[in-house]
Amino acid sequence: MRLLPNARMRGAGQRGQTTAEFVIVFPMLILLFFLMLEFGWLLKNWIVVTNSAREAARCAIAQSCAIDGTPTDPVTLIFSRLGSGITGNLDVNRDGKLDAADVDIDIEIVDNDGNSTPTAGDSLVVCIQAGNKPITPAPVFLSAGTLPDPLPLAAREEMIIEFGLPADWNDWASMSNDDGECDFS
Repeated sequence: MRLLPNARMRGAGQRGQTTAEFVIVFPMLILLFFLMLEFGWLLKNWIVVTNSAREAARCAIAQSCAIDGTPTDPVTLIFSRLGSGITGNLDVNRDGKLDAADVDIDIEIVDNDGNSTPTAGDSLVVCIQAGNKPITPAPVFLSAGTLPDPLPLAAREEMIIEFGLPADWNDWASMSNDDGECDFS
């Protein structure tokens, strides 16, 4: 079969069309990739914050908070878990270390029976809020400044006290008569 002379020109035009389509589609593919990457990191960090709150609440009511076998309080346990679990996009100070300025932690005991001491039947509420900075430019580009920077990750865990709390409970918790809501500003 013989090719007509203009058949070669049609092939060259199709290559140009393919390049033009690629130039149009490629930025959208990169944006989609960045958004998937950002969502994955955000979800991972949210899971770390949530699990830290749950672990701190459980160890407080079971009176068994420990880091590598060393007894500790729930606040220190939270900082340990967040520091080892959340990646570099946590909003940290210039020293690069996790400290009280980076994370809001509120542990309160809701006094259900009104006797001003933590007894069986009262609730222990652990609230954590940590800032998560974007790791790609996609959220900043798409939100045009409407998203807070850093995007706060928050968790609330409530457990019922079954047997009481350790004697030093007032070093890391506060007694409250309200509903145990997280009051982060």
